[in-house]
Amino acid sequence: MSANTVVENLLTNVPKAVAAGVIDIGTGTFLAIKSNNAHPQNVQDLVPATIKAIYEGQTASNFQKTESAPFEEHFVREALISARTHLYVSKRLEKQENIILVVAAEMDMSNAALFSLVLMKLRDIANQTTI
Repeated sequence: MSANTVVENLLTNVPKAVAAGVIDIGTGTFLAIKSNNAHPQNVQDLVPATIKAIYEGQTASNFQKTESAPFEEHFVREALISARTHLYVSKRLEKQENIILVVAAEMDMSNAALFSLVLMKLRDIANQTTI
């Protein structure tokens, strides 16, 4: 499945999704991105670097050491960023661990309900995806 197809799938199937992307954290860049609203370019530019830091930065490494997790596995599998107006949810692909799917959803319902819906759909799509 192409990265662009995955992004379209996320935007179509994830509740309240306004933007979606596929990130290669090895290079720290988007393989594909699409926004249905006016996400500022500087936000789009920050997302890959932020996701890379969350998934593979020093804090993730410290958590991995604390949890005594094997170092041959990536420790962070999913991440949530709750901003003022959007919920950003991301998921590492199981079969391609350098690929992260990320969705931005508008927050106009309870955070817990939105997070559950977004994560459920993101997991479904991630488990069926190979880039």
